[in-house]
Amino acid sequence: MHRTPRLPCVPVLRIGGNRLSEPGLLHGAVQQVRAAAEASSPVVVVAALRGVEPALERMLRPAPAGSRERGFEAGLDELHARHVTVLEAVAAGRPLRVAREDFARQMRRLRVRLEHAADQGEIDSEGRDEVVAAGGRLAAPLFVAALAAAGLEAEVVDAIEVLQSHGPPGSSDLDLAATAALARARLLRPGAPVAVVPGGLAGDERGGARRLGPRGSARAAAALAAALNRVDPAEARGPAPALEARWNGAGPPRSHAAGR
Repeated sequence: MHRTPRLPCVPVLRIGGNRLSEPGLLHGAVQQVRAAAEASSPVVVVAALRGVEPALERMLRPAPAGSRERGFEAGLDELHARHVTVLEAVAAGRPLRVAREDFARQMRRLRVRLEHAADQGEIDSEGRDEVVAAGGRLAAPLFVAALAAAGLEAEVVDAIEVLQSHGPPGSSDLDLAATAALARARLLRPGAPVAVVPGGLAGDERGGARRLGPRGSARAAAALAAALNRVDPAEARGPAPALEARWNGAGPPRSHAAGR
């Protein structure tokens, strides 16, 4: 009896913001990725650190009347310090240095967008999505540094390279067919390092970032699991934990939710 060969399973793990926010919990997440990497190179979707996205939303508010400082200045300093504190607890040497440089680039981009919003007195939905997307984009190099410090080769793969959105800014959904094509082209590479993807966002048709809304990082992880393991994209409409249960014992795909 002829049997269709089973495709290799590509594990897709989601690391929640609570785990990334605490060095002890973050170390546990690293060990989870290490275990998954024994079979094949996994893909990791990371959420923003706990409370970061609401903090970014607050930075978009106008400064109080009579204030000499722009409303976002103190928030930016706190955001940077918080990520560096966690980073220094989990990485050293080159991984620490590389992540610091990535943080600096992300903070410069974020500052430019916030300054533009402050000068204009408002920001449109597309600009708001780009600001809030910084949460996941700061978390990704942090986790890459933690993996590198543990001896695992990893790289940041920006969400807009592998996830495609459709719908209006602020409430976009995933274009599953386009996501499948992007993800397979970028991530199915023999011997590739662990790919760490910022969660909660996807690319739009112009190369910008769009927020995916509630449970965005879980939906991104589910969509990538379906894409990389050749499952019908319609199956990726559920949250990652539901997909894991549905496919339990039946081979690929796998999408593991690692905390919140």
